[in-house]
Amino acid sequence: LSIRRQRQMCIRDSMYARLNASIGIAGTHTWILLTMFPEVPQVILYNNHGTERWETIEKAYRSKGYNIRCIGFDEKTDLTLLAREIEETSKKLY
Repeated sequence: LSIRRQRQMCIRDSMYARLNASIGIAGTHTWILLTMFPEVPQVILYNNHGTERWETIEKAYRSKGYNIRCIGFDEKTDLTLLAREIEETSKKLY
């Protein structure tokens, strides 16, 4: 590996060294975690009207043995129920 690539990997490993799980809204950071650390369990919140097909992405990753859960929401979502679903789903990560 080139020295530049070794430095990049070292920075990556030090940034995420203690990451045991992730809960976040779908976006760039989600894709970084999925591609660089697919073994880190994740709950991904996504907008039902978005362009990505998170149900398909979740199914593909889970078929490879990775622990990701995707939860859709939109402007009609009851936020209390969404919070409860996030909490219950995050407990399944471990």
